[in-house]
Amino acid sequence: MDLLGFYRMDNPQADARGRTLNTILSWSDVKLEICHDYIQVVFPLPESSQFAWNAPIVDKRVYEAFNSNNKQIGLQSNLQRAFLRILKFYGFEVPKGVQIQPSAGREDAGIAAEWSDNHDERFANWVRPGHNHLRITRIIRSLRILGRQDLAKILFEAIESVWSSPQYQHQCSGESMQWWSRAYSWPLYSPPQGEEGEVGPGLKWLKRILDTQSLQQATGSTT
Repeated sequence: MDLLGFYRMDNPQADARGRTLNTILSWSDVKLEICHDYIQVVFPLPESSQFAWNAPIVDKRVYEAFNSNNKQIGLQSNLQRAFLRILKFYGFEVPKGVQIQPSAGREDAGIAAEWSDNHDERFANWVRPGHNHLRITRIIRSLRILGRQDLAKILFEAIESVWSSPQYQHQCSGESMQWWSRAYSWPLYSPPQGEEGEVGPGLKWLKRILDTQSLQQATGSTT
């Protein structure tokens, strides 16, 4: 499937199972929980999934499209919609009246998510170890890969607020928090399951892009 076609605003395309992004985002919390093959499509990575071998991956073309901040095809607007839906699924919400600007490349939106009114019910779905811990690792890393460090920060800090709270800290897994920290802070070309700074299999293209960006920032060049 074409990830850009799936995420674009005009004439959106369906995934391999005939589901559009709008369809998935309209699902109930129950369906989002029990269905296991949408998360790899909505929050893709540049690595193949061990659980969904045919899931699309982020290649150089997809990476550059999402990070180009081209508002005409709505990639960032739709990614932000997906983020807000999954944020709600995990028991958080952006404060009422607060707007996040759907722009690629932002480091910090200056926004902290709040625990939603039904957070006890939603937290029970992921506080203890389970498949949602793997999902959260993927989501944080995917948001960063797709140019939204700001959204990754909101989610990571929301999860961290639960992990460090007296009410839930004895239920949360310290090991999972380590994985989430890696997904949030490691170089994008270093998957959490590897070593920090190590270039993941097939990710030399990503390291070249990031190295070029770092060099341009250091020299003040935009060419």
